[in-house]
Amino acid sequence: MLGKKIPTLLALVMLLASVLGGFYWIKNTVPKVSEDERPTQIKITNIADNKFSVSWTTKAPSQGKIEYGLVGEKITLLKGDDRGDNYRGSTHHVSVVNLQPNTQYAFRILVNENARFDNNGTPYAVNTASIINEIPAARSLYGQIEGADENAIVYLSLPGAVPYSSLVKNNGSYSIPISTIRSSDLKQYVSYDPAATIIGLTVDNGLKSSQITVTTQNINPVPTFTLGETKDFRSQIDNAEPVRIAQVEPLQQTPPPTSEQTAAPLNIEPLQNQVNLVESSSYTIGYPAVDGEVISTTKPEFRGTGVKNEVITLAVSGQKSVTDSIRVDAAGNWKWTPALALAIGKQKIVLSYKDSNNVSKTIERSFSISNSSAVAVPAFVASPSASIKASPISNPVISTAAASPRVVMPDTDTEVPTTGVMTPLLLTGAIGFAIVIIGAYLLVL
Repeated sequence: MLGKKIPTLLALVMLLASVLGGFYWIKNTVPKVSEDERPTQIKITNIADNKFSVSWTTKAPSQGKIEYGLVGEKITLLKGDDRGDNYRGSTHHVSVVNLQPNTQYAFRILVNENARFDNNGTPYAVNTASIINEIPAARSLYGQIEGADENAIVYLSLPGAVPYSSLVKNNGSYSIPISTIRSSDLKQYVSYDPAATIIGLTVDNGLKSSQITVTTQNINPVPTFTLGETKDFRSQIDNAEPVRIAQVEPLQQTPPPTSEQTAAPLNIEPLQNQVNLVESSSYTIGYPAVDGEVISTTKPEFRGTGVKNEVITLAVSGQKSVTDSIRVDAAGNWKWTPALALAIGKQKIVLSYKDSNNVSKTIERSFSISNSSAVAVPAFVASPSASIKASPISNPVISTAAASPRVVMPDTDTEVPTTGVMTPLLLTGAIGFAIVIIGAYLLVL
């Protein structure tokens, strides 16, 4: 009897130890990530036939990479930051190159080599563009940013185009080739007016950001600004015509007046100053920048200026109506993202405020959300933060922080085959099964 009790007690001890050991193993194999290392403001930019870029920010400096592969296959390829594989910072910019045209890729974000982030359980997905044989005439946007270095990223928003991004150099300079940016449907290079198209620039280094508005007429170079400022340079034109000086030719000599004639005095009136006055308002809507602008996300971040510390009311009307009141910040800027996702189609945003005489006034700006671009093309957008799970892909949408500038990420039109890392799950299951079998065997001894 005693001989049977000892193996039974030993089996119970071994079973308990195995269970505790399993819990300890599982706990220590899941990577520990602080909130300061969690990716936010995730953006997909620079989509072409052979590449795309992914960028994000973290509150604390960290190392970031991209883990990518074809949709439906195991995600095993790695690509480090464009500033070097060992770069550590609060901003992260990874360009994946040498890809196949018109192909769907899946990826996850890898932080500090051990923590993987995906889109709330599904890897992110992006489609590369098809090949275009014709190359347009080269044209670039470039400029200088005071107080910026290689930690800053410049994002360009051009109407009807996929977003583009570029790293700032250590001396504060930047350059973006706008002639080869793809259209929203990725089928052609974007079309724009060389003198009148409005371009939005966002600069972010993880600590400060700038919102800049220019036209295609003053991008060579863009007027210099300081990181942290919000500027509208649409009224500034670099290639202004030179001042023309009026030339007065001498009068032909005429015979002096006779006594019968009275010499009329020569009246010379001063020339009127020809000054182009630009009316300005304390309240503006900076994004969308023009009426009818196409936005590539159902949760855009609207931006503008106003009287600092004053309360304004913003309302979006269309298929859905959303209204909210916010306060202009101390720098005279405001940002607002609707709490609800907007519907595809034509919309209108209305800014309501009271002027210095306490008279209610409004500013309106129409825009539309494109069905094709909202699915396949990134733009500024908002959604939840990245999760630390990996599971099958099904129409992913890039996640970003709710209170910061965002960019819409490409979605997929069809269901995506399963992609994920199953090794830890299978290993844990096998160990648990073995523990149960060994425990049962020892109990019957």
